[in-house]
Amino acid sequence: LAAKLANVETTDDLKMTETILEKFRYTPEALEFQPSLTYCLVRNYLDLGQKERMIPLLQDKLKYGLYLDRFSANLILNAFLIDKKYK
Repeated sequence: LAAKLANVETTDDLKMTETILEKFRYTPEALEFQPSLTYCLVRNYLDLGQKERMIPLLQDKLKYGLYLDRFSANLILNAFLIDKKYK
């Protein structure tokens, strides 16, 4: 799944990714959720300049099941610090 999500190029692709991720969360394969998937999603949102759109996904653990590792969390924090969004 992470390999497929690495090809996200537009914000429309992000919407499709959110839908896929929401449905994937309720499958048996979601038990073997890899940290690389979260890292891939974080990179996609940051590369497309949609970091504010990523926050609700990270907050809704039940619906999306995204848990940040140290690397992904540092990428997000760095992006917000560069933009001076300390809120």
